[in-house]
Amino acid sequence: MSANILNRREFLLEKYVKVGENTEITDNENVAVVQGRFNPCAHIGHLNMIKNAYRLTGKRVFVIQILSNNTKSPLKDEDVLNKMAHDIVKHNPEICGWEIFNADKEHAAFLPNIITFCRESGYEPAALCCGEDRLKDYQSSLDRLNDPIAKEKILQKDPNAKLVEVLPEFEIVIADDRAGGYSSTKIREAMVLGDEETAKADIPDYLYPYYDIMKDSVIKMAEEIDKKPKRTKKKQTI
Repeated sequence: MSANILNRREFLLEKYVKVGENTEITDNENVAVVQGRFNPCAHIGHLNMIKNAYRLTGKRVFVIQILSNNTKSPLKDEDVLNKMAHDIVKHNPEICGWEIFNADKEHAAFLPNIITFCRESGYEPAALCCGEDRLKDYQSSLDRLNDPIAKEKILQKDPNAKLVEVLPEFEIVIADDRAGGYSSTKIREAMVLGDEETAKADIPDYLYPYYDIMKDSVIKMAEEIDKKPKRTKKKQTI
């Protein structure tokens, strides 16, 4: 194996390394972090989760919107996304900030990258709030981040490596709202079908002015998917 090619374990270990600033714990306001795609917009379930994060942690919430080049991010216009974020923050005092994290430009949204991104935005993460379906993955990521053996291996490899530190009380908190049945997939499907009533039922009314922009992006993405050649399974011969 080439020295420049990492196996999976080495690859995961490298994620502890962040060259540059914001690897150390700061004196900035401690916040709860909620991250997600929120695409084509943050729906009522997302906003309920943010309120739960504030209630459960007692800290204001910093929201990180993951933007990537795949079918779950049909709306890619950052100017529009930032305008919607501004309106959301204005109507939800629990939110201290909302920033877009471009996962294609800044690499995958690994926990160390999310922590340093939060610090770049002027906040110190004290909790990451998520849905129950993400708890296991995030907790495993946090455990690896705090693993002294893993840290030692990286420092043996590169004594000057900067390792991402987290507050001792940093925790993963379940804060989702499953009871409401809210779903971005349901909203996107309703938009494609032209069912405006169903789509808007899960969207806060102050985002209605962006509805046509959201709908157009969702329909365009659906059309692009339909144009892609479908994969056919090869028949097995006996």
